[in-house]
Amino acid sequence: MTTGSPMSEQTELQRVLRAIHFPCRKGYLVSRAAYEGASQGLLDRLRDLDDDRFDSPEQLWRALRPSPGRSDRA
Repeated sequence: MTTGSPMSEQTELQRVLRAIHFPCRKGYLVSRAAYEGASQGLLDRLRDLDDDRFDSPEQLWRALRPSPGRSDRA
């Protein structure tokens, strides 16, 4: 599995978000991202999110930011 830089993941997420209709549930988000060709790394991060519902792209961005003291997957 290839791991992209944070900037490439951000670009990938922006591309995928164009196809997402908010509000949405995590299951829809993951399946739509997969349909849009998201990388396995991004799909894993989306599946690992604690929230089950996202009301806006901004809420999703906040949820994807790494927490202090938490290391992202390599």
